[in-house]
Amino acid sequence: LCLLLLPLLAHAQLGDVTYTLTYLGNPTQGQWPDNTPQVFARNMLVIQEFGGRLYLGSGDVASNPGPVYIRTFTPATGVFATETVDGVGYVLEEELSQFPILGGNLLTLGIDPQESQALGNSYAFAPTVGAWHKYRNIPNGVHAFDMTLDLYAPKMLVAGSMTPPSSGVQYSWDGATWTNVTCNGGQCPSGRYYRFFALAGVLYVQMRDDLAITRIYEYVSATNNLLELSSAISNAMMPGNARRLSDNTMFGGGMAYLAGSIDAGFHPEPVYLMYSPSIGTAYNIALPVAGRVPRDILVIGNTLYLLMHMPNGSFWNSVWKTTDLLNWTLVMTFQTIPASGFARSFTHYNGYFYFGLGTYTTPLSNASGWLVRIAYTP
Repeated sequence: LCLLLLPLLAHAQLGDVTYTLTYLGNPTQGQWPDNTPQVFARNMLVIQEFGGRLYLGSGDVASNPGPVYIRTFTPATGVFATETVDGVGYVLEEELSQFPILGGNLLTLGIDPQESQALGNSYAFAPTVGAWHKYRNIPNGVHAFDMTLDLYAPKMLVAGSMTPPSSGVQYSWDGATWTNVTCNGGQCPSGRYYRFFALAGVLYVQMRDDLAITRIYEYVSATNNLLELSSAISNAMMPGNARRLSDNTMFGGGMAYLAGSIDAGFHPEPVYLMYSPSIGTAYNIALPVAGRVPRDILVIGNTLYLLMHMPNGSFWNSVWKTTDLLNWTLVMTFQTIPASGFARSFTHYNGYFYFGLGTYTTPLSNASGWLVRIAYTP
């Protein structure tokens, strides 16, 4: 992979779609009205399709605007809705920003529970009954950032920031009882364990410790132990001591991912688009336009789509596509209306791109929280 080649820019497929986007609605505007500091909580942090519905994550772990709702949009009917958890129409959390699908099941993770933080929460959707169930059993689970399955045993793992004596990574055989993993055979350092990822049949977790050092650990299933990798590997995978790995997806036999810092709302602020074919080998992929924020990535077939926006001002958004991470084609550009917010998340479903709009903490934008779409056939 030669990173010295300049991207070859092809003609736009859709051009400027600012005035042809369909604004579907803003399901969070009623809870967090315009012109209030909690406009930031309306950021559509994630869009996850499951069972013909789009699940929309929102909230803010920093400003504590909860409770929050499990909100959906059904493209077939054009209806926004909220879903209940054990018969209750909301969850006692400050933020829902992940909807992982594990073993065919949809979950969401509690970030900063409004209840006693002696226990953290996860939530699972049962398609057979069409309802959510709350699991309140993660010891000291203040922030549950990610959850995955063990690659070699029927276990689940959760990662987050847990208060001592709980480890930032815990495992469970049944989803009911969680046990600390060890790190290098002993106690794990305190910090935020942000993201699991797998390469070549090995599971890893990325964390940031209390000394502001980014670390990567390899998970050993047989011993439930995390082995810290060398600083050279961590530095290669997370350039510039990047604080957080996010939005990773498998592509071209390796992993494409975003890495960067945390913005004022404690949310990922990506800086680098990275590609790793194997642990310890990672390439900083040149963005199709320098100086833009690489906000989200998506793989459709053998093509990777990249959502970017300008860092300030009019916040022009753009979507690019590539099959080789060298040659990029511009798919579309657009501004939000009003032109002060940006597209924070996106997905493609049933012939449409869907974009979730967002804002920075300053300046705030009333565009935050809108779901918009445009027809597009890959």
